[in-house]
Amino acid sequence: MSLLGTMASSGFQNAVFVYIAASVLSFAAGASLFVRRRREVARHTPAALVLASAVGAMQLLVIAALAQVSDRSFEADYFRDVLSATAIVLLPAFFISTFVMAATGAWLSEKEKTPPFPVANGLWRRKAGTLRAAAERTGIALVAGGVALIYSIGLFWGCQQLTGSPPQPAPGTEEVAEIFAGNIPLVLGFGLAAAFWEEIFVRLFLLNALRRLFRGARFSTVCAVLLSSAIWAAGHAGTMNPEIIKFMQVFVVGILFGIIHVKKGIETCLGAHSAFNVGILVLGGFQ
Repeated sequence: MSLLGTMASSGFQNAVFVYIAASVLSFAAGASLFVRRRREVARHTPAALVLASAVGAMQLLVIAALAQVSDRSFEADYFRDVLSATAIVLLPAFFISTFVMAATGAWLSEKEKTPPFPVANGLWRRKAGTLRAAAERTGIALVAGGVALIYSIGLFWGCQQLTGSPPQPAPGTEEVAEIFAGNIPLVLGFGLAAAFWEEIFVRLFLLNALRRLFRGARFSTVCAVLLSSAIWAAGHAGTMNPEIIKFMQVFVVGILFGIIHVKKGIETCLGAHSAFNVGILVLGGFQ
């Protein structure tokens, strides 16, 4: 086993539980905040409902696309059925968690002087200059998604030069990669649903909650960006071998998206993450 592989196995084997625990605790904290600050949070519920509906629609696309997968190996059919059942069971959970964390995260974002939905609010109120702001943020999102994609390809190439082989899907996920191969609706649905839910959880809620928690401390925003990015990376490390390469990829991309959120709001992050996810899934599957 290579040095990178040894480090990954010892350091990141159970890292996904950190991400799961953080998401569960964030939802619980968001739900509590939603109840306690319901009057202040209420103004953000329309936008939260739109985002939750979008995530739900993307999950339905994933379920429909999985239903069309056939004529695969026995193992691939098994994983298809598991993925379909999981997507159906978790559909209400993702809808509710998206709604709660989007509404409370938007309130936290405002408290930290980062307007959460500047373009959507501007369009709703017909503010002058909103279309220009929308075009600017779209450009930033596409550039950021491209930068994240180029960095990922460069990192994987560097791994191949060091170890003699490119990063591979984690053991046991090859059949999942087979299901995704060439299935455009599935790739789009999964990539966009993951991008939206993760941005709402990691950037809109968790990052702003950490900024609020660290308020008054020196470099509070920097610490919040780094910690939220590390938690996000921990949840993805187990999907690739060597796991440390996946951690390095997602951690750096998370810092980039965190900075964009602090400067431009969650809308730009949603666009950047969506472009990155679709690009990385189309070019390399789970790699």
